Amino acid sequence: MTKKIWYWDRESYQEYRKRMDKAYLNLYVQVKPDGTVSESPCRDIEEDPVPEYPLNTSMAACELRRRGIDCSAKQLAYMAAKEIVKPEGDGSREREFLWSAELIDQVAEIFGDEESLTPYGQMCLAMNLNFGQMQHAFLTACEKIGRNAFLCTDITQLKMVIHPTKNVGDEYATVEFFPPDAEV
Repeated sequence: MTKKIWYWDRESYQEYRKRMDKAYLNLYVQVKPDGTVSESPCRDIEEDPVPEYPLNTSMAACELRRRGIDCSAKQLAYMAAKEIVKPEGDGSREREFLWSAELIDQVAEIFGDEESLTPYGQMCLAMNLNFGQMQHAFLTACEKIGRNAFLCTDITQLKMVIHPTKNVGDEYATVEFFPPDAEV
């Protein structure tokens, strides 16, 4: 049986960040009356998503929470001080801890094994959902609603349809979101 994780894995998270970058850029792209498209003043969408690694402790904790892990900056600093994980730096003002993507993934695995999850992470665990698939499904629904829907739509405003799996032990269920007025 494959080990399931209830938090967002790195690959899916990076893919989502790229989708979000494109969604934000689309807010700045305008189609002119003659049909031409204006250039976005933002950076090239082919670049890696921001932020770049290594991250400081606060940003690393923010990433972990976005990925469904219930972890604070204080907990990360404690793990570093006890050498459970070894980020760059010593935690002082001059040499703040710096967290690589790999080290953040290591912390995610530690917290994930203990099921220390955010409320949405706990919901995924209870409903046998992959956290990343749920986030991608939400963004897909927002893209269908309108180009800026992801800015003002909360997951609780949409209809959620969960498609259970036949083999709960090995597979995740899947989820789709629909506008509130959709016939499901």
